[in-house]
Amino acid sequence: MKRDHGMPLEYAQGMARSLVEVLAPACERIEIAGSVRRRKTEPNDIEIVAIPKMRLDQATLQGAMFGVEADDTVRIGPRNLLDARCDELLRSGDLEQRLDRNNRPCWGTGVKRAIFYRGQDYAPVDLFQVVPPSEWGVIYAIRTGPGDFNRMLVTSRRWGGGCPLDRKVAGGRVWFIDPNREDLARMPATRFARLAEQGEIEATMIPTPEEEDFFRQMGVPCWPPHGRTTGCLRQHLQQM
Repeated sequence: MKRDHGMPLEYAQGMARSLVEVLAPACERIEIAGSVRRRKTEPNDIEIVAIPKMRLDQATLQGAMFGVEADDTVRIGPRNLLDARCDELLRSGDLEQRLDRNNRPCWGTGVKRAIFYRGQDYAPVDLFQVVPPSEWGVIYAIRTGPGDFNRMLVTSRRWGGGCPLDRKVAGGRVWFIDPNREDLARMPATRFARLAEQGEIEATMIPTPEEEDFFRQMGVPCWPPHGRTTGCLRQHLQQM
């Protein structure tokens, strides 16, 4: 298998399961997403969505410092155990950072792009972490894809998309908005999420702990991953 070509589905599934097994102890929840979950014949990469475990580490300070009495035990953290586990795998050679076309790495808490090695086998991987305030239901659905389905789903119904007039998908969340505020529907998602968090626009976050909750808020069925197409979405909207 060449890195710039698709992989047989069975191969990709095996590699994805192996990576999940390696990462699972550092996760509250972890699932295979993307084209592997959709059972695409030749996935280009493996996409994993995970909620990291967080731990408050403790340390004993020897000597007074920063206003803390000598030998006091203090909390340090919280520490993201999934980040730590990925860094361990990087050092051991089981993971290798995957550079983009401009030779830039992507190794943040939100997204990590890597190559996963298992013996002589390897596969490109995108790891997406769900950390507050993002919601699992939104991230898991969006990262399952496919991309054209996602774009149509989160586009307002004003312009032929699937998102209700009083909803907005931004910042890994679904928001309730004034259905008459076309300006909010047009606003880029990143800017909208920032302003909503700062209370500068009127919007209320709607919990979507599961994928089914996300689709329910969009007012469409939670189709099985392999059945998520723009055709099925368009047909459903026409029948409404």
